[in-house]
Amino acid sequence: MNWKNFFTRFGQWGMRYLPAFEKTESGRLFYIRGLRFPAWFAMAIPFMIFIIIFVEHSKELRRTISWKALACSIALFEFVLFPIEHLGINQGFWIYNRARILGIEIWDIPIEEPLIYYLFPVIMVVFLWQLLFNRFEERYICYWTSVLLLIPITIAFEYLALWMDIWSFSENASKLWGISFWGAPIEEFLFWFGAPPFVLSIYFWFERTLSKRKTND
Repeated sequence: MNWKNFFTRFGQWGMRYLPAFEKTESGRLFYIRGLRFPAWFAMAIPFMIFIIIFVEHSKELRRTISWKALACSIALFEFVLFPIEHLGINQGFWIYNRARILGIEIWDIPIEEPLIYYLFPVIMVVFLWQLLFNRFEERYICYWTSVLLLIPITIAFEYLALWMDIWSFSENASKLWGISFWGAPIEEFLFWFGAPPFVLSIYFWFERTLSKRKTND
C-alpha cells in the first residue's frame, strides 16, 4: 500500500482542499469525499475510554463531584447548542462530509454532535476543575487553570477533525469574518474558548442551586 496516497485521501487540511459541495433538496450543503469511515464517531472512542477508566480509578472525584449538577449542565448545554448548530448547518457555516459521519441526523444535525461535540467538553472541563479544586481548594485559580489547560486539547481536536476531513467551511456558502488559522476560521476558536467558561459557570450555578434546595429540604 502507498501510505502517502492513503493519508492524502484520508486526511485533508481543511480549506486548503475545498471539496465539491452538493445540496440537499432543502438547500443544505454537504459533500462526499475520501474513504468511507465514521471518523467523527471514532474520534470519541479514546475520550470514552479515558473517562471510564478515570472515573473508575478516582474515588475522590466520584465522591466530590455533583453528578446532578453535571447532568443538568450537559442538558442545558445541549439545549443551547442545538438551535445554534441547526442554524449554522443550514446557513452553510459547517459543511459535513457524509463519508465521515454515521449518517443519522436529528433536526439536520449529525447524531455525533449531541453525543460527542456537546458532551465531552462539558465532562472534561468539569472533571478537570474538580480534580484541581480537590487538590488546591482555590476556586478562582482552579477555574481559569481548567479553562487554560483545555485550550490546547480543543485546538488539537479541531485540527484533527479537519485533517480527518469530517467538516469543511466555505466563504461562498456562509460569510465568515475571513480570518482563519491553517484552515480553521476564527469563529471555531471563539466557540472552543468560550464554551469552557460558560460550562463551568452553569455547573457552579446548578451545584449551588441544588445544594440550597437540598439544605432547605
